[in-house]
Amino acid sequence: MIYKILITIILVSTLSFAQEMDAEAQKMYMELAQPGTEHDWLAKYAGTWEQTYTMYASPESEPMVSVGKAEAEMILGNRFLQSVSRGNMMGMDVESISLFGFDKRFKKYTLDGYDTMGTYGIHAEGVYDPNLKSIRFRGKNYEPLIKDYVDYTMTFKFIDDDHYNVELIFHFPNGNDMKIMEIESKRI
Repeated sequence: MIYKILITIILVSTLSFAQEMDAEAQKMYMELAQPGTEHDWLAKYAGTWEQTYTMYASPESEPMVSVGKAEAEMILGNRFLQSVSRGNMMGMDVESISLFGFDKRFKKYTLDGYDTMGTYGIHAEGVYDPNLKSIRFRGKNYEPLIKDYVDYTMTFKFIDDDHYNVELIFHFPNGNDMKIMEIESKRI
């Protein structure tokens, strides 16, 4: 119910704002609202994926390896790629939801993620590097153990249409970097 009320308020506000805009501004907003070639590129990664997760608790410890599966589909009029992953990490069943998009306003790819290992989400932005066939997302995450924010990079390396890898590195305030996770994904 509350969502219907919020959507109604947003629509009324948007329509009121649109009536006050000139034709050029309306055209710009309409173009920004439509999916583009970057969204078509994201759509190539819809499908079912077998995933291997390698987690690193510390640089000295042995990595923990587990497997999972992801289902990815384009949603909201082909504007976002939603990936739902299920697997086992550190002996626990884990589920995650990730939304990948392309913000035409800033010309950046976006990543928003949520999982059952926390009660919070992450947000990161990045640009595609055609030479490296990768997107390096950058974000910040609050770490309760050190009571501070940690910058991170999550690099998606696109091997081909059926394989991609992810590397997550935390950049701690003391200058130390640590690889937290790697994910290998293969289309099935």
